[in-house]
Amino acid sequence: MKRKLFVAINLPEDIKRSLVKKTNRWTDLPVRWARQEKLHFTLAFLGYIDDQKIPEIIETLREAVDQNGSFELNFDTIQPGPDRLDPKMIWLTGSTSPELVNLHEKVGRAIGFLVRNHKRFRPHITLGKVRRKLLAEQNIPIEIKQPFPVSFPVYSIELMSSELSEEGSEYLILESLKLE
Repeated sequence: MKRKLFVAINLPEDIKRSLVKKTNRWTDLPVRWARQEKLHFTLAFLGYIDDQKIPEIIETLREAVDQNGSFELNFDTIQPGPDRLDPKMIWLTGSTSPELVNLHEKVGRAIGFLVRNHKRFRPHITLGKVRRKLLAEQNIPIEIKQPFPVSFPVYSIELMSSELSEEGSEYLILESLKLE
């Protein structure tokens, strides 16, 4: 069986609650807002991977993050992305740090591609996806640029899968890898 896999940093529950509370003020916009339990920061998307390869991926990631210490992750603004003029999503955007860039590159190399050459690294958390057809029909501009300064320590990364169920997709942690 193949699973849709990604490497993520999970957010503390209090930050997830605050983000959902903040996005609830924009329910009139043509946006499908992420459920609280789905909010995370994606370090790398692996795609559809055979189950037999998962133990190898876990071990490769473990080696990649060995000797990577914990660090602070910083975010500052809720805004459309990736292009403000043609928004596809609503993001909580953040800043890079040497520790984050280093971890991002190590994870990218570990899973078989050099992330910085894959596409520009723009730290963000996807809060919602713009319903583009509704946006065009309603002709409502999405003009969100809301300060939302938040920081939290990162002590682990997770290998996660996205599993389809009757209620939609569900994210499962396959392995948690400590940063020490």
